[in-house]
Amino acid sequence: MDKENNPIGIIGVTRDITRRLLSEKALRDSEKTLNLALEGAQIGLWDQNFKTGIVNRSDHWAMMLGYDPEEMKNDLDF
Repeated sequence: MDKENNPIGIIGVTRDITRRLLSEKALRDSEKTLNLALEGAQIGLWDQNFKTGIVNRSDHWAMMLGYDPEEMKNDLDF
């Protein structure tokens, strides 16, 4: 700013996020491949996060055991 408080310049910061975007795309592609393989093989899958205690189960896992996927809960007690 000058003495009359008028802007006389600008400072900007940029960051190249190309690598992050490419990594995110690779992850999405990998997830699609895994999901297609699991679906094609008709495999049930579950995964537990030990820090949060949350358990994720695939719909096919539920159906293999006679459950409706809508009635599943994301905890170990289910």
